[in-house]
Amino acid sequence: MQAKSGSDEIGIVQARQDLAVCAAKFSGFIARGVAAQFMAGGLIALFELGLQDAEMVVLREQHYRLVPAADITDRDRAFYRVAVGSD
Repeated sequence: MQAKSGSDEIGIVQARQDLAVCAAKFSGFIARGVAAQFMAGGLIALFELGLQDAEMVVLREQHYRLVPAADITDRDRAFYRVAVGSD
């Protein structure tokens, strides 16, 4: 897991090393590289990183905004309960 903010960039070398260490230490599991980038406007981008043909690639990217718990409605909770349960 890498987390970066401002002008810091996600390091490909570090991500590659993280996946290699996980593969060596936990050979019975599938490693999933994750990185977070704090963006302008209060957004957070989460990336799933992986190796594809020996190249580090972004397998999936999602953007989120943290909000106060009081701003989350029952309808929001119901939506995410279904959406997350189906992934």
